[in-house]
Amino acid sequence: FSREFPYFDDSRGYYEEAMKDGRLRVNDQPTDAKYLCRDGDIITHHVHRHEPPVCSTPVTIIHSSEDFVVVDKPSSIPVHPGGRYRRNTLLAILAKEHSLFDLHPVHRLDRLTSGALILARTAVGAEKKRKEFM
Repeated sequence: FSREFPYFDDSRGYYEEAMKDGRLRVNDQPTDAKYLCRDGDIITHHVHRHEPPVCSTPVTIIHSSEDFVVVDKPSSIPVHPGGRYRRNTLLAILAKEHSLFDLHPVHRLDRLTSGALILARTAVGAEKKRKEFM
């Protein structure tokens, strides 16, 4: 395992510790370094991450229709998960606070940029609207 995923200077030691602590499991069961993975095994690695904070300015919905949602994106919030951000993203905030799921950004606004952001309710709608920007 440590040869396949050598992320740390002491990968073997890290993975053995993670198995002992129950953070690295096979088929949702505790395992040890002697286990040989088989076809179909599901390996899970539970990690605790602290995401960098984002501003507390609320995300305001400017417009909502059956095809699009337009929001006022505050600065410091990334639009979608990536890098160090999983939950402190615009898409996650819209899902949690406004019950808006499966939205597709039509254009970019970088993490540190604030402003109006158009989100389509379907991937096809986002692609159609993107072509209008070109």
